[in-house]
Amino acid sequence: MIGRTFLVRLGTATRLDRQSNIASGSAEWLARRTGKTIGSSQAAAVFQGVSSTSTKSDFLNSLKGIARATPNAYLQRMLDAGRDMEPVLRNEAHYVLELLLARKLLSFVPCQFEGDTHYGIQERSTPDLIVVDTDLSGIALVEIKWRTSDGDCGWEHPLAKGSARRFLGLTVWCQAQHQMHVTGVHSAFVYSGSARNRRLWHVTYCPTFRESHFLPALARCALQDGANDHPKAHHVGELTRLMERSTQEIGLPVTWS
Repeated sequence: MIGRTFLVRLGTATRLDRQSNIASGSAEWLARRTGKTIGSSQAAAVFQGVSSTSTKSDFLNSLKGIARATPNAYLQRMLDAGRDMEPVLRNEAHYVLELLLARKLLSFVPCQFEGDTHYGIQERSTPDLIVVDTDLSGIALVEIKWRTSDGDCGWEHPLAKGSARRFLGLTVWCQAQHQMHVTGVHSAFVYSGSARNRRLWHVTYCPTFRESHFLPALARCALQDGANDHPKAHHVGELTRLMERSTQEIGLPVTWS
């Protein structure tokens, strides 16, 4: 059983009042994903050589008003599969967290949150799920991921060669860190599913990621200053160290076959 500290106290420190009335996937939501904005799923794209759902070149082009290319057939199938499975995994995640925390939880699918504006770029975030204690004393975000393969994928890596335990990859870790900043909820779970497997991680908020890494990289993107960017190895090494200190995989109380 995991401790109550996995849910952070619900108080004035959160920014939940920044939630808009724009539903995820709506025409207005899609429109706000263009132009000088950065969403949590793009957070890793500010770093040179770090995998993301958007490449760095895609993100830089979006700041110039250049539309992102249409996904190819393979990528579109993966996106469609993830969208189809998301409601199932939301329900599973709620059930699993209730078992692990040994208490009843409330959960809701939020609308988009509006974050800060830096260098003319508006931050935004749409977590997949928010869970709250029934007495409103604790709260956490939940990010849902569906994998079309049971093998390794780009956003996971093993603790050690041959190890079954894994850390999150940087793509999802950066996404969770950005979500926690925008919402002010400094506790997040990542629930990952595939046809034969489920995994759960807890991620704690890491202020160093934002102040020392994300914002400087975002500034370079705003200035289109690729010449002064750090090399890939710098970003991957520094961010991996932060990720390993702030991420914990949690054994699940149920199994899938």
